[in-house]
Amino acid sequence: MGLPFEPESLESAKARFAIALVGVWDGDALASGKATIRPGQQRKYVFDFYEGVRMVACLEFWRVCKVVKNVPQNKELPEFRIHLSFSSAATTKKANALEDIRWLCFVFCGPRQHVGDALNETRDVIHFFYAHEPTPEQRAHAEKLISLRKFLAPGAKKPPHGGWPTPNAGLLGGHPPDE
Repeated sequence: MGLPFEPESLESAKARFAIALVGVWDGDALASGKATIRPGQQRKYVFDFYEGVRMVACLEFWRVCKVVKNVPQNKELPEFRIHLSFSSAATTKKANALEDIRWLCFVFCGPRQHVGDALNETRDVIHFFYAHEPTPEQRAHAEKLISLRKFLAPGAKKPPHGGWPTPNAGLLGGHPPDE
């Protein structure tokens, strides 16, 4: 079951948006279904608006820069992307909901380069991706994701530091394999 719908003002959402981009999510784990915790399950990444639109926002790191729908095949995609997703069910509530969604993308991502979008018909979600220049802290977090990923692969041995990381699976890429 998802989080309850709790609308907030645009000003409140804009103030919280920077907090949603502090942590770096493993985009490969989210896309492959290996992440057991997803941004939409945590309130700090969920933004509900009085117009009836829900936005989930996070910063993702992709080691495998897979091509996103509506992006030319030969276009290099950035490793760091801001991912905004919206329930496409919201578009049925009012005629101009898609315009509201595009306006929200501009409000939150402004002049950043739009690198693609996709429609996940199975989950009824519209996704928008924007390029992001990471801070040194975000880059360090992504490097930690990469180093942990090899220990989280099936059949992996325990990490040399003596234990598995705390299982925030979306941020770390998945639960440890069975011992």
